[in-house]
Amino acid sequence: MTVSFEHFPVYKKAISFTVEVFKILDDENLQKGFSLKEQLKRATLSVSNNIAESSEYGSK
Repeated sequence: MTVSFEHFPVYKKAISFTVEVFKILDDENLQKGFSLKEQLKRATLSVSNNIAESSEYGSK
């Protein structure tokens, strides 16, 4: 039986983390550092994306 990555606790935590980081970075008081903000957003999205991608390979 294959378990979807969406059910992995670590994936759920990664999504929650991403949501929280986006909330912080989207704050209107953080106008400066646009490129840094975008890089941080991409990096946080990368965590959950990497979990999903690695689930395709299964565990050994």
